[in-house]
Amino acid sequence: MGPSAQAVLERLDKNYKSFFALKRMKSNNQYSKPARQPKHLPKDGYNNVVFKQQSDYGKSSGYFNMNFSGPYKLKYS
Repeated sequence: MGPSAQAVLERLDKNYKSFFALKRMKSNNQYSKPARQPKHLPKDGYNNVVFKQQSDYGKSSGYFNMNFSGPYKLKYS
């Protein structure tokens, strides 16, 4: 699994932990608002990309390489 997929799973895990914590608080009458499940982005939705590892990419040239899918390359050359 790549670094961006791992970041997505970590964010999803964090959101669900928050959701279940709010449900526990609501059952103990410590929280009055509704606890809603995390929403998923639509298929063509956008989200932030988080790179966890520090690297030397771009320090000398100002650029770094990223891999994109074929359809993305065609659409956004």
